[in-house]
Amino acid sequence: MATTKFANSPISPTLFDKDNAAIEKLFTDPVTEAIAPEKTPAVNEVIEAEATTPVLTFTTEAAARVQRLIAEDEDDELGPDTKLRLAIAGGGCSGFKYEFSFTDTQEDDDEAITTDDVTLLVDPTSLQYLEGATIGFEEDANGEQFVIKNPQAQTTCGCGSSFSA
Repeated sequence: MATTKFANSPISPTLFDKDNAAIEKLFTDPVTEAIAPEKTPAVNEVIEAEATTPVLTFTTEAAARVQRLIAEDEDDELGPDTKLRLAIAGGGCSGFKYEFSFTDTQEDDDEAITTDDVTLLVDPTSLQYLEGATIGFEEDANGEQFVIKNPQAQTTCGCGSSFSA
């Protein structure tokens, strides 16, 4: 769980769980604002700044590989509006599996992460299993593959294409 240090809070600086409702109430309570109104905006700025933190990371290496795949498309099925979609489905060795596909369609509720002009789309159901993950691409002696470092995964299979939550 993420923690935030509220250095400008009306109470002593301590690490708090940002999801703690009692702490949130303290910082939004009118009584707190009456005691230290000049300090309340600083706390709100910290909370707003955290809200803009991406829910997952799409690395430049992964974006570059997607760009190469689109450029190498011999059937001309992939165009300039092509996006990479990552979804979670039931199955695989561990219970859930990662599925990559190309699409030109972005749904209204998709989370869109753009890196180097390449967009990764994740639907809301899949996103709950990917929060905090890093989607990368690696080349090594074993070959090349997209790699997902997923803090939500309790266990993963040997090849990394499935996980349990």
